[in-house]
Amino acid sequence: MDHNRPQGITSLLFAAFLVSLTAACTDAGGKVFTADTPTLEKRWTWRKTFSGVTPGNLAMQVNGAKILFTLTKLTKNPAPGESAAKDEIVAVTNSGRITNNQLVDGTVKNILFDGSGKKAVIHLEDGRFFIYSDFTSPVVPKEIGAAENLVFSHTGTFLAVKSKGNIKAISVNGKKLWSLPVQNAQTNSASSIPVSYYEKDLLLFPFLEKPYTLLRASQDGTVSLYEKGEAVWSKKLGGAVTAVSSSFLEGGVIAVSTGGRNGKIHFLKENGAPIESVPFSGGALSISCSNHGNICATYQNGADGQRVSVFNAQGKKLWNYRVNKQASRDSGVVVAGRGKVVVAGFEEDGAWSLRAWDDAGKPLWYAPVKRKIENFKISWNARRIAVITKNTLEFYSW
Repeated sequence: MDHNRPQGITSLLFAAFLVSLTAACTDAGGKVFTADTPTLEKRWTWRKTFSGVTPGNLAMQVNGAKILFTLTKLTKNPAPGESAAKDEIVAVTNSGRITNNQLVDGTVKNILFDGSGKKAVIHLEDGRFFIYSDFTSPVVPKEIGAAENLVFSHTGTFLAVKSKGNIKAISVNGKKLWSLPVQNAQTNSASSIPVSYYEKDLLLFPFLEKPYTLLRASQDGTVSLYEKGEAVWSKKLGGAVTAVSSSFLEGGVIAVSTGGRNGKIHFLKENGAPIESVPFSGGALSISCSNHGNICATYQNGADGQRVSVFNAQGKKLWNYRVNKQASRDSGVVVAGRGKVVVAGFEEDGAWSLRAWDDAGKPLWYAPVKRKIENFKISWNARRIAVITKNTLEFYSW
């Protein structure tokens, strides 16, 4: 053991972990909205291939400088009381250099960076979660509670945590800051928002300049905004909420998808006032609004195929891209580059790729991905992209 390293920091856990790095490739040209039309092709800058372990839980700093992900190894015959899955968190730079790794006592559910990218929360499947800081010299994480769901504040100073049906804010030191009001499920008081009887809530810190403002979307279609635990407004949209997003930097736009046959995309102002509700059968699996509030994009994958639809801030549909066959796995959509780039994952004739358009729907590029896309992350300037597949981590930079 290296006694100069913090306790719990190990050398790379999996000896079978194989890494392959190769050089970048670029370009070729094109245009349009159909799957057949060629567009500018992008090739990965580097790729890491893994054997005997499975990569997952991808997280990337907003500037694309560092990436965190997990490697999971399955044990065929675990000891009594021991988990069959062993997870290790790996940190890698945008040049492909692995800087450190952290063995985790449990299975990782999610990894979240704060706004600066200097801190991260590791959320485990059993509800425990840990705070990490300074990934150049890892420290032993501090366990501060259990959670069914959580979001990390942009400032990196606190989290909103849902635990046992209640939602509360906790500082990174474990101190309780505030809780959301809870009411009896039989009442309908607009000033006291029900929380505890909802099975699932989507939580979001929607605006950079208001770090203590929390948006909660519940499965009965209720969307509520809180400021330091106090209800500011609440709207009953109807239908189960499937996805939510906001214009993080400016514009004050909130977009909420409700599902079902009568699904809609609801566009709201920061004060809860409705802008527009657009019929959207089935609801969106993913929504991403530009940080600057000019567009919001949605992603669907169902029996009628895969579709990305783009709307302006007033809820008017601008354009869409469709593949008429359902993908074998759900993907998602991200708006980046100051609202000038829309990126989504698609499966076409068994082949996976990332595709990008400008805000007017003009194709910009596509990037063929060797295997099924499990997850992808994009930097704010849309010039760095990390992709996880079944056995690879691929990185694109230009």
